[in-house]
Amino acid sequence: MRKLLDRFKARRVRRQELSLQRWEQQRAKGQGRFVLQQALTWAVMMTSSRDVYEHLFDAHGEKITLWFYFIFHSLVGILAGFMGWSRQEAAYKDAVLNRRLQTPLDDRIKPR
Repeated sequence: MRKLLDRFKARRVRRQELSLQRWEQQRAKGQGRFVLQQALTWAVMMTSSRDVYEHLFDAHGEKITLWFYFIFHSLVGILAGFMGWSRQEAAYKDAVLNRRLQTPLDDRIKPR
């Protein structure tokens, strides 16, 4: 049972390291590009799912144009993009700080 738990923890650590490596590549491209990509992805996903929903279940209801939904979901996507960026940046900075604290020859940062 202990071996299984150790393998699970090792896999989790590898997954976190890969996530941080992907985030390094993403943050090199810039915040604006990340937010725009998140906003457009969110807007397309939500607008298309709303359109499918209306066609299947709400055929006789009041129709609002797809442009309204696209613009609304783009604005929500921008907000979600900024929140995602700040969350990922905080996790990245914590990981970088923890790496520095774990380095044995580093005298600059002392643990509390």
